[in-house]
Amino acid sequence: MLKPTEHTVLVTHRGCLDGTGCAWVFLLAGGLRSNIIFASPNDPGLHSPCVPLGTTEVWYADICPKSFPNWGVTVRVFDHHISNQRKHDARPNCVFDMDVCGCEILAEQLKMPLFGSTSAMHLWNVVTAIGHYDLGRFTDENGLFMADLASAHTQDEMLDLLLTREDILEW
Repeated sequence: MLKPTEHTVLVTHRGCLDGTGCAWVFLLAGGLRSNIIFASPNDPGLHSPCVPLGTTEVWYADICPKSFPNWGVTVRVFDHHISNQRKHDARPNCVFDMDVCGCEILAEQLKMPLFGSTSAMHLWNVVTAIGHYDLGRFTDENGLFMADLASAHTQDEMLDLLLTREDILEW
């Protein structure tokens, strides 16, 4: 089963709720916060000195490198952009799906629980809502919509909110 390790780096879309969702799923699956890089989709490439020493895998989620690193790491791509699929679909370790968001692709590939508990159902509700930007139906205890929270916070702040709010999976 695919699972991030302490040596897995996630590169995801900067300034995008789907990228925040990818980071959230990565952390829920056991990835390290210090190994998340929010990158511009116009320049998501990495150079060896940009990643922590000992990195063995670089995962791109909701984003795709223009060229793949050739410095001895495994590269995986989880993306839903047609231009990236056209360019890299034949590469091993690339998963493309135009029908869902990047965080849903990542959650599916990481075998995040689909059924069996209320928390699993809520996780998928939030992932699906992020993918469809249907966040208006999720409110906190004060009646504030998650969409309003997302627009009022930076990407790192929104990720903190997703990680620290114990009730987030109950929205």
